[in-house]
Amino acid sequence: MSPARGDAPPQATGRSVAQPALRITGELVERAGSPKEKATVDPFLGSQPLIESLVLGHLPVLATTWVVPYVRQRSVEIGRPVALVRIADGECTIDVVTAMTADLPALTADGTDLDAAVRWVSPHVGAWILRVSEVAEQETIASPGIACITLLTGADEAATVASYRTLKNLPPKAAPARIRLAIMGSSVEVARLAEQRIRHAAQAYLETEIEPATIIAKVTSGGLKNAFTGTFDWTLQRLLTAVADASTPKEPAGAVPDIGAAAADAGSRPSVTASSGTNPMTHPIAGLVELATRCPYAPEVGLATDASGDLHLCVSTGRGTALNDPGMGVQRLLTAASWAADHAALLAAVHSGLRQDAAADGPSLHLLTDEPKDVRRLLDTGVRLHLLIDAGDAGGVRICRELN
Repeated sequence: MSPARGDAPPQATGRSVAQPALRITGELVERAGSPKEKATVDPFLGSQPLIESLVLGHLPVLATTWVVPYVRQRSVEIGRPVALVRIADGECTIDVVTAMTADLPALTADGTDLDAAVRWVSPHVGAWILRVSEVAEQETIASPGIACITLLTGADEAATVASYRTLKNLPPKAAPARIRLAIMGSSVEVARLAEQRIRHAAQAYLETEIEPATIIAKVTSGGLKNAFTGTFDWTLQRLLTAVADASTPKEPAGAVPDIGAAAADAGSRPSVTASSGTNPMTHPIAGLVELATRCPYAPEVGLATDASGDLHLCVSTGRGTALNDPGMGVQRLLTAASWAADHAALLAAVHSGLRQDAAADGPSLHLLTDEPKDVRRLLDTGVRLHLLIDAGDAGGVRICRELN
């Protein structure tokens, strides 16, 4: 029997808890004792933009310094720039944030007109993230216009206990929104342990499901361009309405289209064109053909198929990639695998070279890196490891070799 909601919150005892083991199931790596996370398509794929509210928990050093690094990582996850709106003490700033400065869009707003700034920014971003003062947090996260609530926290025991209390105090109206977790300022191993404790407590005592955590070890630099700085004399509802009205939803490149109704009407497999089916570029892994589709939750993961029609998921980590840590690469692979399993029929309908049950049967997971020493702990797992390096001055040629 599950404990009653709100009973027996976790306590900071000072005792260490064993790191959750990795269990190999076919080609997938799972945390022992945890079900595979099921991903769903982000709300910004629908008729309204994704509007996310940040709640700052117990964070290392100065809490506000972690806001922009989180938004930058969110831009990587979504695959588009993100608008960061900060409101406090009657003042407001709107910044467009990207992983790299070169990815910033060209904006022509003068930075002093809030309404104009919202209209100019909206077509360029895939999500809006709000950070308000602590006084306004409850009203903001209770708004029906908020699709996602993200708690930023540290990984020590004080932070995990504080996270439980924060989640317990979320207003009832926040229940329909997705709850996300971002763990800042620690190694992947320590963060995963904190994530396990927080998610377990939320599910057992609060009956609250929390999505897989985003982990950011340190403050990073990247692209940021200010679109507005000035007085905020609007209501929250006016801001949310302005964002919704100004945003023209755009499906991310490679997202699976909603073809279910069309397929049912046609009664047959839809035709596949080069733009929506396979990518003519040579895949670095011999024998694989890249597919244009990407998982909205893990856009860094490439989908590919082979001559047998099996599904392969590939991610690159190391220098010059969005994922410096191979552990984050494995996390993205698992997220994409769960998403692919949920959309197996659609993937097979879109890509004629893919077996009908390829995604449901479990894809092969591939991690490519130019830092082989960083993936030694993964050699005996079900993840296939590959060394991917540039071939010197050979005109952009890359060499790929299996490691396990």
